[in-house]
Amino acid sequence: MSFQQFINHYRTILLTNLEDYPAFDPTSPYPEKNAYFEKISSETANLFGYDGLVPDAEQFYRTMVDTIVEYEKQHGKIFNKGIVYANLGIVLISHDNIDEGIHFLLLADKEDSLYQHNPHDILNGILWKQFEDRRIIPHLLQLNANPDASLHFPIDEAFILNFLTSLELPDRLLLETTLWMIYRNIEFNQVNSNDYTRGKLYSGLKDLCLLTESLLRKKQRLQGIVNPTAQVTLGTLFNNVLPGLGVGYPHIGLPMGANSLQDFVNKVEHILITAPSPEIRRIYCLHIVRNFTGHHFDVSSHIRTPNGHEFFDLYSATLTNTVATIFYLAQTSLI
Repeated sequence: MSFQQFINHYRTILLTNLEDYPAFDPTSPYPEKNAYFEKISSETANLFGYDGLVPDAEQFYRTMVDTIVEYEKQHGKIFNKGIVYANLGIVLISHDNIDEGIHFLLLADKEDSLYQHNPHDILNGILWKQFEDRRIIPHLLQLNANPDASLHFPIDEAFILNFLTSLELPDRLLLETTLWMIYRNIEFNQVNSNDYTRGKLYSGLKDLCLLTESLLRKKQRLQGIVNPTAQVTLGTLFNNVLPGLGVGYPHIGLPMGANSLQDFVNKVEHILITAPSPEIRRIYCLHIVRNFTGHHFDVSSHIRTPNGHEFFDLYSATLTNTVATIFYLAQTSLI
């Protein structure tokens, strides 16, 4: 049997099931929503088992999704497509089509929104965990031995997962996929540094900083520290909570902003070298990166500090300080 025949075989089974099974009823028990697709899902589970089958699995699940959507349009009979969307999303992510894969994972979550369920359930299974275990968690565990992080508490997998599951699902996905993109492009940049790859690294670092600011703002709004409608800056958010931690914030003499790439790289290096404590170094590193990258885009390699460093010579230390800040804020329950 060719793979196209394999697809056609299960498409025929699917069409029969769409005729025979009742339409989606959100008042029925949760497991019943997938009844029409359970046989197909179980019999084709091997599509997820081998990297070489990913393109075939994508073709298979796109056909399944298209068949259901077309049937619904023709017959006005609606099914819960959560399991099909989720499987297609996982397949696409396996093929490094991350954005479309996340799109289908969130569609799957939307399909189940009528149920009282944990939104993170879609990421708690082995299919998503394979990505975390290979692409994200090993990098984060390296913070323990990295002097640029200098965290005063251990980072283990339980801590990481506890933090990730405390976030709203879109925030978790944004954080994990941004880290994934950064770590991938660091490898590319080591082979061939070019403006495209450097731009991806630059934008990824900016997104981490903006997400951190957003998480701080959400937490402080929930706690009533800031007005829900107020547009407060990162500096205000830090000033609201950090002085009470005894880390010496704010610290006179360390910059929070820059006006040009030259000014930026000089000040980043100054923070990395002269900050009086790891906490201050991490916080000011994230602060200046957020303020500069949020308003400027420049990946030039010819702008260097008096010590001869361009920004991407400082990138690893800057990224480590930024990620370590996120975990420091999580450990202190500030995000």
